[in-house]
Amino acid sequence: MKQNSALVSYFPTLFRLFLATSFYLYGHQLLAQTTDVPNELIPEYGKCYGKAFSPDQYENYEKEVLVKKAHTKTINIPAVYDTISEQVVVKEGYTEYIAVPPVYEIVTEQVLVKEESPLINETYTTSRQNVKTSSEHGEWKRKKDPTCFAPNPEDCYIMVWEKIPDQYEVVEEKVLKQMENSLQTAQTAQYKTVSKRVLRTPATVREVYHEPVYTTIKKSVLVSPAKVETIEVPDEYKKVTDRRLVKAGGDPVWVEVLCPSKVNKTLIRTIQTQLTHKGYPLTIDGIWGVATKRALEQFQRSNGLASGNLNLQTLQALY
Repeated sequence: MKQNSALVSYFPTLFRLFLATSFYLYGHQLLAQTTDVPNELIPEYGKCYGKAFSPDQYENYEKEVLVKKAHTKTINIPAVYDTISEQVVVKEGYTEYIAVPPVYEIVTEQVLVKEESPLINETYTTSRQNVKTSSEHGEWKRKKDPTCFAPNPEDCYIMVWEKIPDQYEVVEEKVLKQMENSLQTAQTAQYKTVSKRVLRTPATVREVYHEPVYTTIKKSVLVSPAKVETIEVPDEYKKVTDRRLVKAGGDPVWVEVLCPSKVNKTLIRTIQTQLTHKGYPLTIDGIWGVATKRALEQFQRSNGLASGNLNLQTLQALY
């Protein structure tokens, strides 16, 4: 290893800079051409998506704690109530309609360029015109997320559904300017092969039904009416609500993030100001540095938000 390091030090500075620049451009090109788009992402112009880490999930539960030990006394026994659970609908079921984009393919065909005709002396002029070769459509582009600070670089990219405008090709055509008849042998017809983009599968709409969401509520019901008597008072307990971890976070999930074109110093200064107001003091300098990323991650974990990048859910919680 020491011999290799010593050998590299002898390279001219300009050559090492050329190697570094070449590797960077090659890696950037590979990243932009990746097409492994997750199935859950719906193509929509102007939206970007990135990988974040899911938050910890908790649930509340009840437990009994001893309030007073058993004893004997004459007391007014109040009415006794019990707590029961009941399910209520939080969100009604609904049907979601998801647009499935059309699928195109490239086909080739023979086009007659010049019909069979007697050989004549002709003078032509050339005209040019634009011919549409493909219609406007959308394509997925993979780009790097400048706000990502996940440990794994593979989690630091976003998918953008970009609009590809109509494509045209300049076609030259010969126009007859002057013709003189000749009695020579006739010329055969001439053809050329052209490619065009045709619709293979039209756009469709897929229906997805979402089941209704329920929640459990608790209410008190009368068990026995109030009365006065001397009784043996047993141990007294009360129900308290505690919180426990149901599922640890950390799984990668796809979330909507700000597109790189919208991340600027003004936005970063605003985020730093909001984090400072919420108890995460920062220097308001508009720089997306280590301190800002650490403060943002602490805010996300404290508020049960997906962490690892500047996603839209986090921006809404900051404001």
